Amino acid sequence: MSPIVDALKSRGKEIIRRWTERVRVRLGETSPRPVLIDSLPEFVTCLGAALEARGGPDAAATAAAAAVAARHGAERSVLGVEVDQVVMEYRLLREVIVEVAREATEVTVDDVLALSDLLIDSAAAGLRAWSDERQALLRHAAELLELGDAFFELDRDWRYVRVNANQERLTGKPRSETLGRVFWDVWPDLGQPGNPYWDEYHRAMDDRVPREFDAYYAPLQLWTAVTAYPVEVGGIAVFFRDASARKRTEGELRHAREFEQQLIGIVSHDLRNPLSAILFGAGTLLSRDDLPDRHLRAVARMRSAAERATRLIHDLLDLTRTRLTGSLPVEPRTMDLGAVVEDAVNELRDASGDREIAVERHGSAKGIWDPDRLAQVASNLVANALKYGRPDRPVRVELDGRPSEVRLRVHNEGDPIPPELLDRLFQPWERAGQQGGAAQGVGLGLFIVERIVAAHGGCVSATSTADAGTTFVVRLPRAAGSELSPDAPSNPPGG
Repeated sequence: MSPIVDALKSRGKEIIRRWTERVRVRLGETSPRPVLIDSLPEFVTCLGAALEARGGPDAAATAAAAAVAARHGAERSVLGVEVDQVVMEYRLLREVIVEVAREATEVTVDDVLALSDLLIDSAAAGLRAWSDERQALLRHAAELLELGDAFFELDRDWRYVRVNANQERLTGKPRSETLGRVFWDVWPDLGQPGNPYWDEYHRAMDDRVPREFDAYYAPLQLWTAVTAYPVEVGGIAVFFRDASARKRTEGELRHAREFEQQLIGIVSHDLRNPLSAILFGAGTLLSRDDLPDRHLRAVARMRSAAERATRLIHDLLDLTRTRLTGSLPVEPRTMDLGAVVEDAVNELRDASGDREIAVERHGSAKGIWDPDRLAQVASNLVANALKYGRPDRPVRVELDGRPSEVRLRVHNEGDPIPPELLDRLFQPWERAGQQGGAAQGVGLGLFIVERIVAAHGGCVSATSTADAGTTFVVRLPRAAGSELSPDAPSNPPGG
């Protein structure tokens, strides 16, 4: 048995270890060890068997070594290893095998030549597989380019070197009119500084940085969303798509926002001012002692209608602000939520006649919040409970002060809110229920409640069953905007 065959068969692990270290040092290979050696152990075994049988009638071992080498070449191609590194890997393998064999005994020239011949044959098989795999990858990449966004590649002299079908479709120019030609000759109206295509393509080409932009090309009446990348050979690769539909949508949204801003102005001034005048006049008339009862009732109805219109205007303004900014503005300051709730309840008592509203307070209700906004919350929730609760049963309001938060509960008895409505109760245009078969209000009150509470860093929830009634629970951290703490034990009454 030759020393090389003996080394391959008895010291295969040492050969693999040295080869791995040498590839890392000389070639700068950084792949993980299992990926680096992939089929090498099997190849070393096949080399030993092929050299032992070399010259004999059976060439199966040699064919097995070539097959493993082909698999190795394909694997290296998929990993992105270039062909010169693959060749060097075979040279380093021969170097390591001879080195290990010589540590045991002398190695003849014939042994080295036999190993070299076998490695050359194996390397040829590996390189063929590497090339086939690389071509397959390139074909696949070309197929994907045809399926994706419009694409073209320009060389460093601005000449078209590659285009895809979508580029032809969007521009209306076949490949025969672009390939090999200078981009600025194909599109002469883009060839001056100040044009976004000119400016951004030159930045990508000259500064070697990716560029992303939208631009309108008037001759084709086409908005394009463009990304340009520098490529290694010195040119740029450009991907673009038709962005006209998106731009039209953005324009519609811009007009909608402008209309909403105009609506805020109209509602804020042109509607609130006359309503304020009506309320002032109605209040003045109601304070007189000489009006007949039928006139007093008419004026009271006028004031009530004006107050409802004013509340609706406030809700619509809040809805518009939320749509424009995503949140409602709040102006927090130190306050007592209990006093705000009492004021809201007293106003609603006056308006609801003989309806009973019971208020309970436990613990401190002081915190840093916006009193005007929380007055809206209390008023909306209590008014909602009066609207949908049984008229012969009281509405119960409870304030529960806890170490890190205050909870406001509003409870009424009456028909439960349908389960399918509970999930979307705090969305705009939803209502908590119906009374007398007719919808009441436009469904903004609970949405405004949720937005105000969220602006303070809190949350609001609702439960509703036929047996337990309907309860809304508002949780407010003591300081507006702070994170809501986990559930804490309730304070005892009066604590």
